[in-house]
Amino acid sequence: VHHDGGRDTPHLRLRNVYGLLENQATRAGLLAARPGERPFILTRSGYAGVQREATVWTGDNASTWKHLALTLPMLLNLGLSGVAFCGPDIGGFAWNCSPELYARWIQLGAFYPFCRTHTCLTSRRQEPWSFGPEVERIAREYLRLRYRLHPTMYSLIREAHEAGAPVLRPLFWEFPDDRAAPSVPDQCLFGPWVMLAPVVEKGARKRQLYLPEGGWTDFWSGERIQGPRVIKRDAPLDLMPVYVRAGGILFMWPAREWLDQSQPERVFVDFYPGAETNSSAVLYEDDGRSEDWREGKFCRRRFGLKASAGELTVAVAEAEGEWRPEERELCLRARLSQKPTEVRLDGKKLVVAESVPGGDSAGAGARSVYDPADRTLRVTFRDDFGTHQLKII
Repeated sequence: VHHDGGRDTPHLRLRNVYGLLENQATRAGLLAARPGERPFILTRSGYAGVQREATVWTGDNASTWKHLALTLPMLLNLGLSGVAFCGPDIGGFAWNCSPELYARWIQLGAFYPFCRTHTCLTSRRQEPWSFGPEVERIAREYLRLRYRLHPTMYSLIREAHEAGAPVLRPLFWEFPDDRAAPSVPDQCLFGPWVMLAPVVEKGARKRQLYLPEGGWTDFWSGERIQGPRVIKRDAPLDLMPVYVRAGGILFMWPAREWLDQSQPERVFVDFYPGAETNSSAVLYEDDGRSEDWREGKFCRRRFGLKASAGELTVAVAEAEGEWRPEERELCLRARLSQKPTEVRLDGKKLVVAESVPGGDSAGAGARSVYDPADRTLRVTFRDDFGTHQLKII
C-alpha cells in the first residue's frame, strides 16, 4: 500500500508509474545534491517517458546463446518505444559464460548504447581478461572501436533526444519499402549507416546476412557489394560482420583507454561514397558533464557528401552553438577505388602524397595523403569550426 496523498492506494494500481516516479525523484535529488552536473541513473523499472530520467538495462539475463540473440529484439523494441540509451548485461548475469559466448557478446555489445559487462557473485569471473589471451584481445579490439566511434555514438544519442530516432534501428526504419527488411531478426543498423550482423550461434564461423538496396562496404576489408542481396560472410571468432552503407558518414576519435584520458588532437570524418551519393550527418559535441548544453553551450555542425560523375564533394558547415572543443585538427577520410587526380580544399589545390616523411604529425598544415593499401584518401587541416569545401576528382 502506498500513501498516495493519504489515499492508501494498493500497489497494483501504481506499479507501472511507481518506477517512473522513483526515477524522477532520484534525478531531482541528484540535481539538488550536485547542481549543474549531469545526473546518471541506471534503472530496469519505468514507464513511458523513463528515457527522460534514466538509462535502462534489460534486467537479469543468463549466459546463454538464446539470451545473446534476444538482446537485439529487446533493444530494438526499447528504441522504438523512445528508450534509446539502453543495454543488457554483456556476457549474461546468471550462470557461467563461455569464452566463445563472451567474445561474440562483447563484439555486439561494443555497439550497444549502454555498454556494460556484468555478472553475479556466484558465476565465474567475467572480466575481459578472464577467458584467456585470445578473448582478451578480441574484447580489447572491440572496446577500442567503441571508444573510437564515440563521436558517432554521442551524436546519435543527441539525435534520439531531439527527434526520437533510436541508436540501434531495425532494418525497416531505414528501408521502409523493402519487404524483406521486417523479417530479418538477427541484424540491425547502428544509426542510419552501419549494418551489424552479429554471430549468435555457438560454433558458427560463417553467417548469412541480408544487405538491402544500395552499395555497401565491408568495414573490415573494404570490399564493396551491391544490394539487395543475401550473402554469406566468413566470421572467425575475432570478427563480427559490419557493413557501411553507401553515403555513410562516421565520426571517430583516436583510440583511448577512457573518455577523459585526453582531448583528441584530431577528429576523423569517414566518408563512404557510392556511385551517386547525396547525404549528410551531424556531429554533436559538448563538455559531456554539465547541464550547460541546455543553455546552448554545445558545438554542432553538418557534414555533407555528394558524389556524381567521378567527382566527390565534401561540405563542412559552420559550427553552431556557444561551446568549442580544444584546438585540434579535422581529418576527412574517403574510401576511393584509386588515387585521385586532383584534390582541392577551399579552392586550393593540394599535392596528393602516398606517404608523409616523418609521419603525419599534428599542426603540419593542410595536407593530402592517399594510402593504396586501404584505398583511403586523408585530407587533414586545422579545425577552425568554419565552412570548408573539399573537392576530389
